[in-house]
Amino acid sequence: MAGRIIPVPSDEISDLDGSDVGAVPLEWPGKDPDEVLDFGLDWNARCAVNSPIDQVALSEWFYDFVDANNDNTLNLFLESFSYGVTRVWLEKGQVGRTYKITNRVTTTADRVMEQTVSITIRER
Repeated sequence: MAGRIIPVPSDEISDLDGSDVGAVPLEWPGKDPDEVLDFGLDWNARCAVNSPIDQVALSEWFYDFVDANNDNTLNLFLESFSYGVTRVWLEKGQVGRTYKITNRVTTTADRVMEQTVSITIRER
């Protein structure tokens, strides 16, 4: 499971001069289209920035590319969360394609946060 659960950074990254350069890009290790695997994000550090008792209360996963006519479209299913770690199971996917998958969480303090993660489908 090493590498399939990634910690969400507690803050955005800054350039050397202190200017904001945006969210930290995250990437899961690639998967074969025949594999059915769970991947996740650890939100604990990001939630703790807001409040030491803020926790994930709701988790949603989505991505922007769905092709109903393609049996190789990446399938997201069995979404869950526990102890600040959100998970989603992935199956299929088109070889060579990099998918950007977004996890939107709502916390117990009603904060809404998003993190996008890339994953590339590769033959093994």
